[in-house]
Amino acid sequence: MSKQDILLGNGTFNKNHAKVTERRFIDDDFYDPRDLAQVKYEMLRTARESKESVEEITDKFGFSRAGFYKIESSFEKEGLSAFVSNKTGPRNAWKLTKERQRFIDGYILENPGAGSGELASILKTERGLEISKRTIERYRNRKVGVTEKASSVFRAADVLSYYETNAGFNSSDRDSSLKKDFRNGCWLLS
Repeated sequence: MSKQDILLGNGTFNKNHAKVTERRFIDDDFYDPRDLAQVKYEMLRTARESKESVEEITDKFGFSRAGFYKIESSFEKEGLSAFVSNKTGPRNAWKLTKERQRFIDGYILENPGAGSGELASILKTERGLEISKRTIERYRNRKVGVTEKASSVFRAADVLSYYETNAGFNSSDRDSSLKKDFRNGCWLLS
């Protein structure tokens, strides 16, 4: 098994190794620009020992300034383990911010039969947001815990506010049309 195979296997292969122009990585066989962990470490070490600007250093090591600061912060928190890649990809629903989720919840509250395709279309026309039908379906499924065909689920505060405003519902009452879903702290409309 080659070093490249090992680097690929453990997630530390530097796919931008051609951008590394730091002399050590060119002149000395010990330094391998394909080894992402080594490149990151040497970049941080150079930044601490050198009088060069971060921009000059990041250019030599093939990173952006923002990437440098993210690597530095991770290293300060996690040590050397920060150099080994974890699962890649988004860590949370970055397209569906809390504000957008509230919009979807409010729209569903006023239009209980609205499907995910309709919501995607509304978000595009009214807000200029490209959010796929599938992203909205996943959000709704996480919120409900079942398929889109199940009852619509809303945050308790939204439902109570709506009923108090539009139907004279008193939140101290427990109307039979509302029942508590204890799994996720949301109200189910039946």
